[in-house]
Amino acid sequence: MLSVQNQTVVESGIELLTLALGPDNVPASCLRPVTAATGGSPGILYSHAHGNAYQIGKSEIVKGRPALQDPPLGLLLARAGAVVMCPDMPGFGERRSEGTESALAKAAQWHGRSLLCDMVADLRLAHRALLELPGVDPTRVSIAGFSMGGTL
Repeated sequence: MLSVQNQTVVESGIELLTLALGPDNVPASCLRPVTAATGGSPGILYSHAHGNAYQIGKSEIVKGRPALQDPPLGLLLARAGAVVMCPDMPGFGERRSEGTESALAKAAQWHGRSLLCDMVADLRLAHRALLELPGVDPTRVSIAGFSMGGTL
């Protein structure tokens, strides 16, 4: 079952979401445009970078990171009229408590998966959640990412 369990606006249009993706709850950040488009806004699934900055995760769309442009791309996309959603990948942001990258990769392999495949699976489910968000035109959805996010 896929659903948005919690939705909290924290500041100037930044929503913190909890996506119930199968057995897991995945925290995500969402930005909405100031003015919604008639018929819905385009949606962008933003896949955050790695950069050995495990604390950043979903906050990259708002706070950026030193190696990327300023202002952050997520803010620019929202200002341009898109709804931007960025989930925390396993081991990043609020999901650091799940384990280190090394431990998560080993655990996935013990179960016949890879950490990269688990991340792609989370992004696929986050994509479905983005399609279902109110105000998103499901015919105009794309994905963006840099470094690890671009690979995913």
